[in-house]
Amino acid sequence: MALVAAVEQRRLQQRAQSVLTVKWLEQGRGWPGRCRFGTVRDPLTRHVVEDPQTAHVVPFLFSRFLVLNKDKGGSIRALAEEVARDFDIVLSRHVIGKVLRDEFYVTGERTAIFGAQSYPVRRLNWTTPVSPDTFRLVQSALVTRPRRT
Repeated sequence: MALVAAVEQRRLQQRAQSVLTVKWLEQGRGWPGRCRFGTVRDPLTRHVVEDPQTAHVVPFLFSRFLVLNKDKGGSIRALAEEVARDFDIVLSRHVIGKVLRDEFYVTGERTAIFGAQSYPVRRLNWTTPVSPDTFRLVQSALVTRPRRT
């Protein structure tokens, strides 16, 4: 009985994986439900597109971080407070840190990995992408900034 259940469970997994691969990954949509800050899923195509309500905050995060880095040692906490005050959007320091480290906001390119295979995801053409120079400066500032112990 246990052997039959194990075989049936494996068949169900294979069918579910096949649907995931064909409907999402092979069509360049990435993982279902996974969207980075500043993006949403288009309800018709299910591709990731710019979120008109939050995408404009991304360039602000990068440029403002560089200013704060000169003035206050690059405080992500101060940046989170400014975003909450100026845009009425609450972002955790963790999310801001992920955004600042993600080259997706420069290139619009990403991949989805499933098992041992990597699937390219349709490129997002940002209306106002972060410049490669700004991204490099932010990466340098993140590496050299003092850490709290």
